[in-house]
Amino acid sequence: MPTKQVLTKRQTHIKNLKSATIVVRNSLIMVIALTLIKAFGGYVTNIVSVMGDAVGSFSDIVALLGIYVGLKLSQKRATKNFEYGYHRVETLVSLLVSILILVAGYKILSESFSRFFIQVQTSSHGIGVAASIISIVLSLLSYFSQRKTAEDINSNALRASSLDKRNDTFVSLGVLISVVADKFRIPYVEGAVGLAIGILGLMVIRGG
Repeated sequence: MPTKQVLTKRQTHIKNLKSATIVVRNSLIMVIALTLIKAFGGYVTNIVSVMGDAVGSFSDIVALLGIYVGLKLSQKRATKNFEYGYHRVETLVSLLVSILILVAGYKILSESFSRFFIQVQTSSHGIGVAASIISIVLSLLSYFSQRKTAEDINSNALRASSLDKRNDTFVSLGVLISVVADKFRIPYVEGAVGLAIGILGLMVIRGG
């Protein structure tokens, strides 16, 4: 009877991992599309914050890809070399995701500070606004989806990724504000918003 109960728990766990894998796969596809949209917006508008947001989304692709691989490996059974299975891989991935977000936060801070002193020729602000709004909507959808799945399977890596998606919502909101400010030639807004976003990101990682 105890053996049967252990097998049942494992089967349930594997089922949850498969569901989480699907969620992460869909999020990965969405982030890739979103990164292309942001990259196009940054190229057309030449607005630094939009281009920086695209770079941030690219780091999200790396993080989600790591989580996806971790979840896939977690579904494998124990082997001679990994007698306890692969479930600990997800813990390592969670650490790598946190480090990645931390590095990105410091990068945002340094780049935002430089924007106080750099002026660039910009255009097509409507495209920047549209890219930011799309990013806000998709980031929120991904956040709620990943958070629910993380709670269902108690996934630290997916929980860290969901927090990153929540942060992306604020980042995109800040980018939207900076694009509008640039349209009306309001100085220093982009740098100030970028600094606030960078500090917020670092505080979330420290608190998490």
